[in-house]
Amino acid sequence: MRTVFFERYVDLARHGANSWLRFFLAFVTLAVLYVLAGAVFFVAIAPSEVWQTPEAFDAALATPLGLAATLLSVGWMWISLWIVLRLFHRRRLATVVGHDGWAGRRDLTCGLLVGLFVPLAAGFATLPIGPIPVRAEIALESWLLLFLPFAAIILIQASAEEAVFRGYFPQILASRGLASWIWFGLPTLLFAAIHWRHDLPLWKNASIVASIAIFAIAMMILVIRTGRIAAASGAHWGNNMVALQFVGIDDDLGPMALFHLPPLTDLAWTPAAIGVMVVATIPVSILQLALLLHPRSPVSVVRPEAPLLANSPSTV
Repeated sequence: MRTVFFERYVDLARHGANSWLRFFLAFVTLAVLYVLAGAVFFVAIAPSEVWQTPEAFDAALATPLGLAATLLSVGWMWISLWIVLRLFHRRRLATVVGHDGWAGRRDLTCGLLVGLFVPLAAGFATLPIGPIPVRAEIALESWLLLFLPFAAIILIQASAEEAVFRGYFPQILASRGLASWIWFGLPTLLFAAIHWRHDLPLWKNASIVASIAIFAIAMMILVIRTGRIAAASGAHWGNNMVALQFVGIDDDLGPMALFHLPPLTDLAWTPAAIGVMVVATIPVSILQLALLLHPRSPVSVVRPEAPLLANSPSTV
């Protein structure tokens, strides 16, 4: 289902330089700038001895400073996206933010509330089934002191991913008149695939990628219904706050979490526990979409002037 707002959003890409060659060069540039940004941030926070062994490097990443560097290296995609839009497509960054160039602060806030509280509620509901979280080592005073700075960093990281994977890529592909399964599916698969981990067995990796793909589909639906990335950015922000500041799993991404679950490499993550995590993503995503898209919801981001274009040639 495509809305008038989403059609306007896609149309913004048609007004820029939009050849396949430019898109290819922009894609390569984004990838190169991402790698360079990661190297710059990690060099900036890590002393020379950290680079001598993989273990020392992993230990440096598993600190608040290392987590900040990891998140900001992703958040740098905002700058990278601005560069490729100006350099290759000759249009403004605001054309990726929304159909009217407006960030949509209410959409962002509503997305944050839903993205934060629905996963927390789901986590409590699944406590009897999965591994039990334990109190992390971080002192409560340190956690409170760093909560807002890290929340801001997570916003930069989450919104950057939305701008690239639910904004720029689908917008460009849809503007070329491609079928919905291409402009909807390829960015979703790419986003899920970059979360693949070399240290996990195939069945765990496939399960995690499936869970992330479900989340990505829900975020893409929000963009389609609103013509903006704001609601999806807010929901992504809240989801990552839960995973990074409240209940962490990965050691290298959990130094700021108040509670910890066992790492995914732990035997506590049985096929049943992983299966519950993946299956739970479906009702969580449906509930988030219902809260954000139902017109009577207090956190609805749907405006009445956005009718569905059911007969669009490339509907989803």
